[in-house]
Amino acid sequence: MKAYFVETDDDGTGEIVWCDDIDQHADRAEWYSTRRAPEFDQYCEQGWVPAEAWIKWGGWLSCPECGQHVTPELWNYDEDEPIDPVYINSSAFCSLSCYELTQSKAQATRKRRAELLDQFNSLGLPATAFIGRHFYATEANRIDFTFEGGKGYWNAAQPNEVLIAPIYLDAWEKAKTAINPTAKLLRIER
Repeated sequence: MKAYFVETDDDGTGEIVWCDDIDQHADRAEWYSTRRAPEFDQYCEQGWVPAEAWIKWGGWLSCPECGQHVTPELWNYDEDEPIDPVYINSSAFCSLSCYELTQSKAQATRKRRAELLDQFNSLGLPATAFIGRHFYATEANRIDFTFEGGKGYWNAAQPNEVLIAPIYLDAWEKAKTAINPTAKLLRIER
């Protein structure tokens, strides 16, 4: 497979795509332009380009914490010195402080997830809890769960209720009656 830089707009933003024949690629019509990028052929197996290689190539990335563009010319104008970015896999943080702040938030999120799972599991519901990969602040109290024959979600802000889609109501009634008949269903997803 060969690597190609694909511009998705005329502003120079784009991505690396690996394929045998770029002219036969399914998304070809949506691209503004393409050019061969053989320096990225080596990353085909892993499916992503390390941030440091991307930046050194001349690309840029947004810092996941503050949004600042991380480029080869990253400069601290207040201190009049270059900034040393922190590269983690395909992410580039503009500074060590942004990286550490992101790590601190991630640690707090992991702790909150563990607390929610403990709280959910203590209810004795006939369900298996899961929290998706993304854990947004707007859903910081939500746990999605599955049960035999369906799925739903629970919110720690209303710990005595679960939300089940109408299609799963019969399966939920059967499952909850067998395990915890006191679990209340106060809302139905529409």
